[in-house]
Amino acid sequence: MSAPKHADSPLIGSLGDILSKALSAYESGDLVQTEEILRQVLDAMPDVATAWHLRGLAVQRSGALDLAANYLGEAQKRAPENPDYNRDLGAVLVALDRIPNARAMLDRAAALNADDPAVRFHLANVQSHQDEFSAAIENYLFCIERQPNAPDVYANLSAAYRSTGRIADAIASAQKAIALRAKFPEALNNLGLALCDARDYPAAIKAFGRALDLDPGDAEILNNFGVALEADQRLDGARSALEKAVGARPGWPEALINLGNVLREQGNVSEAVDRYQEAVDYDPTNSRALANLGLALLNLNRFAESEQTYSKALAGDPDNADVQMSLGICQLAQGNYREGWENYETRWQASAFTAHRRNFDAPRWTGEPLTGKRILVYAEQGFGDTLQFCRYLPLLAESGAEVHFECQRALADLCRSIDGVESVIARKDALPQSDYCIPLLSLPHVLGTTFDNVPTGIPYLEADPQKTLAFRKRYKGAGPLVGLVWLGNPNRQDDAIRSCPIDALRPILSVNGVQFASLQVGISHEDIPAGLEDLGSDFTNFADTAAAVEALDLVITVDTATAHLAGALGKPVWVMLGHHADWRYLADRADSPWYPTMHLFRQATPDDWLGLAQTVAQQLQACVDVGSEFNA
Repeated sequence: MSAPKHADSPLIGSLGDILSKALSAYESGDLVQTEEILRQVLDAMPDVATAWHLRGLAVQRSGALDLAANYLGEAQKRAPENPDYNRDLGAVLVALDRIPNARAMLDRAAALNADDPAVRFHLANVQSHQDEFSAAIENYLFCIERQPNAPDVYANLSAAYRSTGRIADAIASAQKAIALRAKFPEALNNLGLALCDARDYPAAIKAFGRALDLDPGDAEILNNFGVALEADQRLDGARSALEKAVGARPGWPEALINLGNVLREQGNVSEAVDRYQEAVDYDPTNSRALANLGLALLNLNRFAESEQTYSKALAGDPDNADVQMSLGICQLAQGNYREGWENYETRWQASAFTAHRRNFDAPRWTGEPLTGKRILVYAEQGFGDTLQFCRYLPLLAESGAEVHFECQRALADLCRSIDGVESVIARKDALPQSDYCIPLLSLPHVLGTTFDNVPTGIPYLEADPQKTLAFRKRYKGAGPLVGLVWLGNPNRQDDAIRSCPIDALRPILSVNGVQFASLQVGISHEDIPAGLEDLGSDFTNFADTAAAVEALDLVITVDTATAHLAGALGKPVWVMLGHHADWRYLADRADSPWYPTMHLFRQATPDDWLGLAQTVAQQLQACVDVGSEFNA
């Protein structure tokens, strides 16, 4: 901040000399002497604006920002047309987060002296606070043009560039600030944030680490360091950094939420609930804290509490589609389909929803009469979702519609067996003109599906009889044929709680009087346990899988598309579920309203696959011993 000017002061003589002495003390850093001199001046002449201004700068330098704002305000009140007084008061008000008042002062200063880089710099800072990033960038660039070696300007410019999505410019600006001032933790922090935006997490971690070397107790840098480590899957380091951030700023919701996220990712869900709850206790209206708490409670199968928490989050942030979608999922898991489907419709506006919203020429179907109309239904999510909800297509045909179905290419041949469907189109192939279109998982909502009227016309898919016969001929021994799937999709975020370790299958494979086959795909033959017929390596699409399933007496699987396929074929299927299961399997049930031939086995405690496999093995052995149906 520039030293005050005295040319406009009416003071002369000995009092002018005293002011000069105060200025010299200020410039030498003797703030105690500066304050003492100026107190005497103002006791004698309280209307000297210059004295108030210099006194404000002195106490500002000592860190007393509220007092500095008072003193600088006295100067500005006595000389409201002085651009320096308006500028310096505005700068302190920014530091005090009194943004509207700061903006008024800095707008006035800019009107009085638009060519002052310091005015434009502080004005840009206020504009950044008010999300006017384009205007802030323009002012920062003006400052750089006048003062090209100003590291603070480059550092703040980096943050403004980030906020407008100009990540490469943000990185370059932060690097320039660091080149001008090597020991600059704020600029290193901004560099780390921009590198995170670029998903260069190792480089971001290095930048945050350098910043922490300079300022090891800074809570914001520790928080950002932890988030970058989490993104790089260095969870232990992330936890340590975020615990330090919480220690440096107790009760800070941002760090508590991020720490909770790491704990939940590590499987410490109960601890995550505690951290989220701390954030909520500190700020009961924090919708992000409430939403994360709702998710953690859902992961612990505390459904009623989760629903309550999501509802609180929505009360404070009613347009948050992510929270509303999550509320819908919680309701669907409890069988509250009427409200659940409605809330789940907001998935298309939710940032956490990974499927892409698509645009068609045809309008979205919302329940209009379909007699004589052509409707395009398109699969939107995973294979299992398509297999579960394609059951609705015959219902549309029965209402008089000409139904066309677009689905994943691997499912197209199988889905051509669905009754009443005019055509099945593999994704990316040309689509027919239609009167209406609708995503597949919106059909339950539009058709008014409740827990009591789930369509159960099973089977609604059909395997090729010749392919089925070919698979069945591969078995020569006695005993029922049981197919196994123990691994899910490794690319799914939640695959760790869905897939069963191969060693945990031992109790099942030890059951006597059973012929086992592997329906597993995506693994090498060497990874299949000895004694299992490897059927999965012959599958080229789901029509092949369906034929193999049809050839079996029972399918035992984790939560995969094969579970839905077997259920859709009407084949007995036992599903091994993690402690927290997907909403499609509901809560606390051993059966499914969607599949009459499905039996659900649930972990009593998280990750206890061996205990679950032992339970499945006991029931399988009992069925074999007495020759009972696997549907029982």
